[in-house]
Amino acid sequence: LPRLKMLLLAHNRISRLAERLSEAFPGLETLVLTDNSFAQLSELSPLAGLPSLTSLSLVDNPVTKQQGYRHYVIARLPKLRVLDFKRVTTSERAAAAAAFGHVAA
Repeated sequence: LPRLKMLLLAHNRISRLAERLSEAFPGLETLVLTDNSFAQLSELSPLAGLPSLTSLSLVDNPVTKQQGYRHYVIARLPKLRVLDFKRVTTSERAAAAAAFGHVAA
């Protein structure tokens, strides 16, 4: 589905993502995964393969309470502009790079 730009998957008890997510949705810009079951930062790794992702919501997932969650996600998604309905700031991006470095997709 290369033309798909937005995917809304809130309230679905999703707890993991396919490793090859980017092959199915190469042009995905907005992904809403609010109120699912993601618990570990490592479960978010496949998101790094989405080169066009600019907006992501993981609100009401247990993973959002993990220490370093926001910086972890920002470090892996260089084009991300909005995370959990809050704009990603320049200072957050710098802190994310310092904490996690730049991670290639």
